[in-house]
Amino acid sequence: MKSRTKGRRLPIHNELFIEVVEPRVMLSADVLGLDAGVLERDLRHDADWDLTDAVSWWGSESSDTLDRDEESRITAPADSGDLLSTSLQLFDSNSESSVGHIPESLNSYLSDDNQQTRYREVIFFDTGVVDGEQLLSELLRDTDRSATQVYLIDSTSDGVGQITSVLNTHQNLDAVHIISHGSAGQIQLGSGTLSTHSVESYTEQLQDWGSSLADSGDILIYGCNLAVDAEGRSLVDVISGLTAADVAASVDQTGNAEQGGDWELEYRKGSVETAAYTSSGSEGWTGMLAINVTTIAPLTENTVEDTDLVFSVAGGNAVTVDDDTTGDPVLRTTLTVTNGVLTLASTVGLTTVTGDGTDTVVVIGLESAINSALDGLTYSPSTGYDGAATLQVTADLQANLLGYYQFDQANPLGQDSSPGGGNDGTPSGPGAAPDPSAIFNATRNSDVLVLDGVDDNTQIVGRFGTPTDVTLAAWVNVQAVNNQELVSLGGSIAIRLNDTGNGTGVTGFYHDGFNWNHTNSMQFIGGDGWHHVAFTFDDASNSQVIYIDGVALGTTSHSGSINWAHQLNSSIGSHANNSSFPLNGMLDEARIYDRALSDGEIQALASDQYSETEVVSITVSAANSEEVLATNNTLVLNEGVSATIDELLLETSDVVQSPVQLVFFFNKVRVYV
Repeated sequence: MKSRTKGRRLPIHNELFIEVVEPRVMLSADVLGLDAGVLERDLRHDADWDLTDAVSWWGSESSDTLDRDEESRITAPADSGDLLSTSLQLFDSNSESSVGHIPESLNSYLSDDNQQTRYREVIFFDTGVVDGEQLLSELLRDTDRSATQVYLIDSTSDGVGQITSVLNTHQNLDAVHIISHGSAGQIQLGSGTLSTHSVESYTEQLQDWGSSLADSGDILIYGCNLAVDAEGRSLVDVISGLTAADVAASVDQTGNAEQGGDWELEYRKGSVETAAYTSSGSEGWTGMLAINVTTIAPLTENTVEDTDLVFSVAGGNAVTVDDDTTGDPVLRTTLTVTNGVLTLASTVGLTTVTGDGTDTVVVIGLESAINSALDGLTYSPSTGYDGAATLQVTADLQANLLGYYQFDQANPLGQDSSPGGGNDGTPSGPGAAPDPSAIFNATRNSDVLVLDGVDDNTQIVGRFGTPTDVTLAAWVNVQAVNNQELVSLGGSIAIRLNDTGNGTGVTGFYHDGFNWNHTNSMQFIGGDGWHHVAFTFDDASNSQVIYIDGVALGTTSHSGSINWAHQLNSSIGSHANNSSFPLNGMLDEARIYDRALSDGEIQALASDQYSETEVVSITVSAANSEEVLATNNTLVLNEGVSATIDELLLETSDVVQSPVQLVFFFNKVRVYV
C-alpha cells in the first residue's frame, strides 16, 4: 500500500478536457483505442459560459458521427463573448485507429511527465443521473481553477471497468470525483453497483485506481446517503484501503438545497484536502443523487387471440420490481390490464393478495416474494378479443400504510389516501383565524397544509388500531425553533419538532406505561425551508430511530412496548389532546405505518421517490381460422408406387400458424385405372 504524504498543491490553469467513455471498448481489457479525431482549441475562462453543445452528447448511442468537421457542436453559444472551446476524445472501437493504438499526438502528450501532471483532477459523471445535462453544465462552469478532465460514464455497461480503463492513462492525480446515484452502502456506476457486497469482485481494479493518484490524492464520491450507516462507512473504508487514498462520501441527501440536499461529503476516511467540486454553481439543478423504487418491464409484447402471454425471466420478458438497495423491503405492487385478466405465478411468501385472476391484482410482500410471483405472470386476453391491450405495473412503499395525508385542494382537506382509506382527518381551528387551509407550494410542487401555530391541526378519530410497530413521517416547513408536534398517535407516540426544554432538537418519543422514552436528533429546524422528518419504532428489535431528510440522526434501544392508555384520538400538527404544541408553518405528505420502515425506505420517502410505474403495450393478433391453399398441387403416381402427402405437396399460408401446425382433411378420392 502506498503511503500518502500530504503536500502543497500548486494552482494551475488549463483547458477543460471532456471525454465520452464508449462502452464497447470499456468492456475490453485491452489498452483503449482512442478516436483520432481529437479537437484541440484554446479555452478562455468565462464564469457565464454554458457548454450547451457539448452536453448534447448526453446519452448518445454512439460517438461514430463526430468528426473534425463537427467542431461547432462543442462550442459555446454565439453570444457568450470569448471563444470557448474544449477538447473532446471519443473512445470508439470502430475507429480507424486499432484497439491499443494511441494517436501519435496524444501518445507523445501522455508520455511527457510534465504534460501529464497538467491534468490534476478527473471527474467521472454517470449518464444515468436524471437531468444530468444541466448538472454537468453547471459543474463545468466552475472548472477554471484547475486542470480537469470530465468523463461521461455510459449507464449501459459496468462503470468500475470504465473508470479503471480511463485511470490507467493517468498518473499523479490530485483527486478523482465520482458523481452518480447512491444509497446506503452503494453507488451506481454505469450498469453495475459498487457496494459492500460487490467490492470484493472489484479488488484488483480498485487497487489500479490508486496507481493513478499522487501520494496526496483523494477520491470524492457524490451520491445520496452512501455513508449513512455502518455498512456504507465500511465500504468507504475498504475503498480507501484498496486504493491507498483518502476517501470522502455523503451521509445524507446529495443535491439541490431546496429539495433537502447539499454537496457536503461528511464522512471521510483519511485527511481529504480536496474541496467538494460541486459545492457551488449547482443549485440550478433540482435533482437528487438517490436510488429509489423502480419497476422493470418490456415495452411491448405480442400474443394471439385466445392465447395466454407469459412474462418470465426464462422468456426474456420478465416484470420485476426493485427498490435499488441491497435489502429486501416490503413493497406494494399493483398490476392492471385491459381486455383480459392476470394470474400470478405464485402467492408463496406474499402477505396480501387481492384480485388474482382479475384485471387488477394487488400484492404486498417482500420484494423477493413479489418478484417470484411475477416470474410467470400470465395475461389471458378476453375470449375472442384481438387488438391493443395495456399492462400497467406500479410499485410503491404503501405496504402497511394506515394513514396518508396529501392535503390536496381538490379533495377534502383531511382525506386519507392510504390503501384502506379509513382514517380521514378533520381540519380544526376553532379559535384564532386563519383556519387550516391548503395552498400550492412551488418548492414542494404540490398543495400543502398551512397551520397558524395557535390552535390549528388535523384531528383523526382513533389511534390507528394501536399498532405494535409504528412509522411516523411527514414533510414540514416550520417558521420558528420552538416546541411543536408533527404527528401524535393517541398521545402515546409522537414526533416533537425542536424540543427546546430538553435541548434535544427534533425528537421522537413514546410512553411504555412507566417512562417517556426519547430518541433525539440533537438538530433543530426552523426558518430554513422544507425538511422530511420520520420516526420509526420496532417493538421486536427494541429499535427506535429519528430521521431528518432521510438521515438517521438518533437511535435508541428502549425495551418497553407502546402504552396506549393516553388520548383516544390522534392529531397532525399538534399534540393529540388538541391544544398543546401547535405547529406554525406548512406540512405535506404525512404518513403513518404499522411497521418500522427501513433506512432505505425512509430515504426514498425523503427524496419523494416512493412510487414507480411502467406500462407494457400488448398487441393481441386475430387468429386466422381458415387456412388458404396457395397452390393446389397434383400428385401423380405410377402403379405400385406410394407417396407421403405432407405440407410440401400442399402449399399453404396462414398469418399465425406454420405449415407443420396445419391439419389437412381429404374428403374426396379419385382412382384412375
